[in-house]
Amino acid sequence: MKHFGNLLLAGAMALAACSFALPASVARATEAEPESASGIVNEIANEIQTVNETATMTVSEDETVDRSFYFNESLRGKAIVFYGDSITARHGLKATDKDYIQNLQAELGFYAKNAAVSGATWTRVLATGTNDIFRQFEEIPILNREADCVCVFLGTNDFGRIDTDLRSIGTTADMPETHEEAHTVCGAMNRFLTDLTTANPDVKIVLLTPLWRSEGFDQTNRYGFNLAQVREAIKSVGALYGCRVIDQTNLVTPSNEGSYLQLDNLHVTPEGYRAMADWLMELDRDAE
Repeated sequence: MKHFGNLLLAGAMALAACSFALPASVARATEAEPESASGIVNEIANEIQTVNETATMTVSEDETVDRSFYFNESLRGKAIVFYGDSITARHGLKATDKDYIQNLQAELGFYAKNAAVSGATWTRVLATGTNDIFRQFEEIPILNREADCVCVFLGTNDFGRIDTDLRSIGTTADMPETHEEAHTVCGAMNRFLTDLTTANPDVKIVLLTPLWRSEGFDQTNRYGFNLAQVREAIKSVGALYGCRVIDQTNLVTPSNEGSYLQLDNLHVTPEGYRAMADWLMELDRDAE
């Protein structure tokens, strides 16, 4: 796990908002000294300048790096940042309830930073003048550089919100120069994944598709697309960067929707979070 375990356990991060939660199975202290980060910072600055100068170029399939990671024992001791919306942000849960991250962490023993924000989207939110995932990305730069893995669970609000700077779902060729100019789902994804992989060239990435629900999944929104199309966009753009995309469409079904989703037919119950964690671990049990 890069340098982050030492940085975290030695107390090098002063802000509580910028720290990974420890797995229960990991000791709280270490005698190892943190390595200097100056070389990393200089290297990242140079790489960001290079990407900014060539922000409009498309990703070559020949250059794609496999960034897959798996929810199994291979994650023990790793540091993972989780981006997401209110589903990842534990909307409607009691303090004693476990979300899917906490259920996974208890079994697999990784470090976790939950960077989710309720209402978050891939595309820019007009009310805040920025994109929630980019705001979180910019607020925790050290974690983004030091994380072994990043998991992103977004898309539902790109479909459902009416206050975003969204014009269409777009195409995989959309590459805005800045996230403020990301007016399509695909363009916002391209910008974020380019920024992330520039800041952390070795990072492993998993993208989770929106959950199925009986109301809204196949309905067309005001921008002319549905959640099924968001799912396909996530698959297509993720493939350009070597991300692993996990299609969660079949996790929630008509037979379990009543127990896995809250009364709003959108947010997840404690039972649903447990099922989601179990499903991911079963899916990846024998993966390498």
